[in-house]
Amino acid sequence: MYLVCTSDSDHHRIGTMAGREATYESKSDVDDLERLSTRLAAELRTQIHSMDSSDVLTPGWNTMAETVGRIAAISQVEANLPKAHEKATLWESEELALRQILEDGKLNLCLRNLVDYKVAERLMREEGPVSSDDQATLDKFETGMGVLLRNAWKHVEVLQTTDLPALLEHISGVLQDMLVEPERVEKFAKAGELHQRQEVLVFHYLHGVCEHLSEVGESNILPRVQEHGMVSSIIQALSLHWEAMERDDLIISIECLSMLFDSEDFQSDEDAFVRRDDVQALHLLHSAILDKLCEDSSVRRRIRPVVDFIQRTQFK
Repeated sequence: MYLVCTSDSDHHRIGTMAGREATYESKSDVDDLERLSTRLAAELRTQIHSMDSSDVLTPGWNTMAETVGRIAAISQVEANLPKAHEKATLWESEELALRQILEDGKLNLCLRNLVDYKVAERLMREEGPVSSDDQATLDKFETGMGVLLRNAWKHVEVLQTTDLPALLEHISGVLQDMLVEPERVEKFAKAGELHQRQEVLVFHYLHGVCEHLSEVGESNILPRVQEHGMVSSIIQALSLHWEAMERDDLIISIECLSMLFDSEDFQSDEDAFVRRDDVQALHLLHSAILDKLCEDSSVRRRIRPVVDFIQRTQFK
């Protein structure tokens, strides 16, 4: 049994009871923990069930943003719990929050809310700065929903119920933002928060998709990747921003490229996915960082298709 805490008082109560259990364990203590666990699980279900769509920064949306932040914190704790085995499904794990989101039919609502947020956020950037309170709420939503969906799309059974065209379009839009407004990436990096922004999290989303291409259907993914020019966008975004990214996030993003390069669609028509300036950017990226990353044999295995492509095109 484990507990999901929705407030500081719950943390305190659990800590006090756990301290008592270190000394003795009575039937009363066990019963109290069971009741608390049941109540917290019920509260989590209620919070997930209450999630809905509203216009950004309206009272309903602000309440939803708070809820998302709490659910994301729970999801992250659950994601870090030990798993029975490496390939454990969502149903075999302790990720109660994600299971309830899936069972309650809220997954694609979360994706639509994230897409709507990015559309509204782009418009707000054009109109000028927002208040500090509004910005705090926007940040809470982006980071909370970002973490929640990153954890969700690690599971193939979640991907199989996802509106994948909408997800790929969202990823493509964020990658384009990185090329058009590089100063935003620099600002987030200086603040030490780039890893929890969409500009990095979209690589994790795409990694989940690419890791399960056979299950979700390569024919459903690669034509849209090609249509959005996503391979080119990834290469150019990495070329611009690799120094701002944390090492693990950088490796994840390059591995996305590797899995795309390893696909049948890419290998049958490389020119449909990459341009001449993309090839040049990859060679520069190899000299700048990829060669160094490849000193780690485990990383070299993960990004081998990209390295092979670079070596094969070095005289073009």
